Amino acid sequence: MKVNEAIFRDYDIRGIVGEDLSEEFAQVFGKAYGTFLRRKGVLEALVGYDARESSPKYFESCVKGVLSTGVDVIEIGLVTTPMLYWSRKFYKKNGAVAITASHNPPEFNGFKPCFGNGAMFGQGLQDLKDLMISEDFETGEGKVSEREIFEDYKADIASKVKLARPLNVIVDCGNATGGPYVPAVLEAIGANVEKLFCDIDFRQPNHPPNPQDPRAYPQIQEKMRSGPTSPRFRGVKKYDVGLLFDGDADRLGSIDSEGNIVWGDQMTALCARRIVEDKPGALILFELQCSQSATDDVEAHGGKMKLVRVGHSYIEEALYRDKAELAGEISGHIFFSDRWYGFDDAVYAAARLLEYIAESGKSYKELVESLPKYYSSPLTRIFAPDDRKFEIIEELKKYFTDLSSRHPELVSGSAPKLVTIDGVRLQWPDGWAVIRAANTQPQLTLRAEANSQTRLAEIEKIVEQSLARYEKEGVKVEWGKVH
Repeated sequence: MKVNEAIFRDYDIRGIVGEDLSEEFAQVFGKAYGTFLRRKGVLEALVGYDARESSPKYFESCVKGVLSTGVDVIEIGLVTTPMLYWSRKFYKKNGAVAITASHNPPEFNGFKPCFGNGAMFGQGLQDLKDLMISEDFETGEGKVSEREIFEDYKADIASKVKLARPLNVIVDCGNATGGPYVPAVLEAIGANVEKLFCDIDFRQPNHPPNPQDPRAYPQIQEKMRSGPTSPRFRGVKKYDVGLLFDGDADRLGSIDSEGNIVWGDQMTALCARRIVEDKPGALILFELQCSQSATDDVEAHGGKMKLVRVGHSYIEEALYRDKAELAGEISGHIFFSDRWYGFDDAVYAAARLLEYIAESGKSYKELVESLPKYYSSPLTRIFAPDDRKFEIIEELKKYFTDLSSRHPELVSGSAPKLVTIDGVRLQWPDGWAVIRAANTQPQLTLRAEANSQTRLAEIEKIVEQSLARYEKEGVKVEWGKVH
């Protein structure tokens, strides 16, 4: 089969419906995945899908493809991606695939296959692509069955997390997959939940279901500031926390009682406090775009921290390899090994965040303000040509190696230490900056941080100067841009 090879990204397969993807593509993908499983000795796979108009048909076609290879299929229907991950662990099944495009706009869809420790990535996805192209498939007659998993999933979380006191929470699911599930889970652990955009609407009419996008926040911020109006919140003057979930509920966003956005690295640092208290010296992982505020806080509370590369599959692998208890990304992917299964699950992460807030006796705003203070640029995404973005990063590594001699006016004190595990991170004693290529879009992501506004401006200038020579290719630094 001829495929658009560009849609086989580092973490998943994601493309445009009717252009890159079709029912035929879904069936051939199912054949490739089933063949992969057969050749690994796996004869059973869970298959689920997200809340997109194209998902049910792609689901049916994918199931047909898997069955045609002799692999049995357990259909779990409409589920969040973390529910699919959970079902692998809870029911002890190796094979699983979700039809989902996460937070992408409605015209997109995609596939997230799993094997071994978690979601497939990198070469594993390239191997599936090669199978689709070669059509070297196994044949057989698999059997299909159905399983309802939500009640088990909800009960598993409720058995592990209970709130010490009730919290009043707004839940915004962005009209996406989490809507039927998130409120019920949080109510089961003791929260009082007000729903916002929890009905499924394929058009995503109210805002992008993406906690990293500022356009996702105005409605929940307004509702938070205006306070409860529902009769079920009679006597309650304000909500304690606002929670936002992305399209397939694997990323979490949040706001405090005054509507201030709290990012993924901050939420991870707060959740780490309880873990480190229970397990002194516990290892907590952060991707290299996370704030030093978060990493400093972990160490101040007696934990250990390590920076790792961006990407849910890489972090999942690092958690397993390094025996870490928790990991977080600024984007809102939060992974718990402590009392959970080591994958990114925004619903479980929300439960643990609420657990910590409830037992602390403080407001969410007070807890966030207790984190060390740094000055940061927002995580920024700018255009870079898809076929050039990784080459640009390699060129920047060479550029920064000789930064102090090339641009002495830009360097404050010592030359920066370079960290190149994912893109390039410049590290000074008083600040840092990251430039990396996005794996799923034609973009570079940027972030900078320092111990003063003046130093932050200096570091931002260094980043701008390094990218100025790429303006003719459409690369232009606009701090704060995310879409």
